[in-house]
Amino acid sequence: MKARIKAALPAIIIFCIIGVCLWGVWRIISNPQAIVQSETTSDSVYVRIMGSDYKVPVSGSTDAQGLYMLTDEQPIDVSVSTFSGIYVYINGEQFQSGESKKIRIKSISSGESIAVKITDKYGTVKGTTEFATMPAEFGQLRFLKTEKSDRTYCFSYGNYVYKTDADGNLLYYRNAGVKTSDFRQDNVGGKTYYSYFVTTGKSDGSVARVVMDSTYKSVDWVENLVPDTIVSRNSPLSAGGFEILGDKHYLVTGYVGKLVDNIPSTVPHSAFGTSVSAAVIQEIKDGKVVFEWDSTSCPELYTMAYGVSGYRKSGTLVNYAQLNSLLTDPKDGNPILSFSSMDAIVKIDKRTGKLLWVLGGSADQFGLSNAQKFGRQLSATRTQDGSLVILENRSVPAAKGSSATKSACILETSVDEQLHKITALKEYPVDFLNLTQGTASRIGEGQFIVTCGNDYENSPILTQLRFDTGKIMLEIIADPRSTAS
Repeated sequence: MKARIKAALPAIIIFCIIGVCLWGVWRIISNPQAIVQSETTSDSVYVRIMGSDYKVPVSGSTDAQGLYMLTDEQPIDVSVSTFSGIYVYINGEQFQSGESKKIRIKSISSGESIAVKITDKYGTVKGTTEFATMPAEFGQLRFLKTEKSDRTYCFSYGNYVYKTDADGNLLYYRNAGVKTSDFRQDNVGGKTYYSYFVTTGKSDGSVARVVMDSTYKSVDWVENLVPDTIVSRNSPLSAGGFEILGDKHYLVTGYVGKLVDNIPSTVPHSAFGTSVSAAVIQEIKDGKVVFEWDSTSCPELYTMAYGVSGYRKSGTLVNYAQLNSLLTDPKDGNPILSFSSMDAIVKIDKRTGKLLWVLGGSADQFGLSNAQKFGRQLSATRTQDGSLVILENRSVPAAKGSSATKSACILETSVDEQLHKITALKEYPVDFLNLTQGTASRIGEGQFIVTCGNDYENSPILTQLRFDTGKIMLEIIADPRSTAS
């Protein structure tokens, strides 16, 4: 008998191994989440909220966790990854492992949270945790309001981008993990886009643009300069402006170093060539450059630069073309550029790359008087009716031929491009603002929003002005000493 059992033992072992394998295959087929569940450790589960994963302990109660991003404007996507015998409830609703649902947040506030409860198969609660809806950093901002408004506001502060209403209620936020800037909403071709700059962490200090759709889902990452005819031959220095033209269709600016020999004879320069920092424009569609221009292709710009004593230096790039704003004329698609180093705004012909006109500065073509000329402008934007809104800063030496007695102000001007004439010019003083950078946008007759871009203590990040009543309607102030309430 023992001999028979001994002889049959190998067959029994093989049969058991096959049985175990078949059971494992059946388990995976009958429960596709088995693989995912096996990767989740027995002491934790994962909750995914708006695309970001958060580790949640199975047992015990934990302090409230913060979130990377959240919105209460629309339902958000939530899913979980758990394992057999452990059940996850979010705001009282059960989630199966791998199942995605949409939930709506009542509000982003200090009194609201996303509650997570974990039970075993018998319904016994094993652990609980909460996700705080309000980021602690938001408590460093103060909202001062004098008039009721139904507007929403997009702005950057530190590593965060925020969207709020006029009462300071958060509608959306995102912690990018790195320094952010220029968060804005654009409506192009009937679609809504959100976008902002982030630092890339590269040694050259470059930035990239994060583009999101109307649901705040990231849809594109745009390096400001794409290697092409100009950029491939020269090292990119830094980034500049960005404009959305459509889906994966952008206009971007940046700078590259170039050795040039086309400086006019009227300007002192080296006979062996001069190294300059050239401003570059690229139109990018589906990741490819379809139009490219750089400032050295227009030699007359060398003569317009203010504060450049000459082009004789060696080993130093001459920063003669400081480009701080980029617009597209909707009538003809040609770029309009604001050069603060030239105290001028110029328009470029996309077909030829030549200058179409110059407004302001030493080469002004619109007959501006010295009193009308702007100096060291911080930005230029365009209104729906085609007017230009220029935010100028007179706290630095004024432009060639311009009046040095003016304070910082917003200039709103309309031009006749064919006749090269000014058809309207209004001036709004803003000398009470601490302006080192910023943008002014018109939101109504005599009403403007000025984003100052300051992260300094007690400095305004955003100011909404109404000049017909002489009031500040809203001011958002950075106050690092404040705490979240």
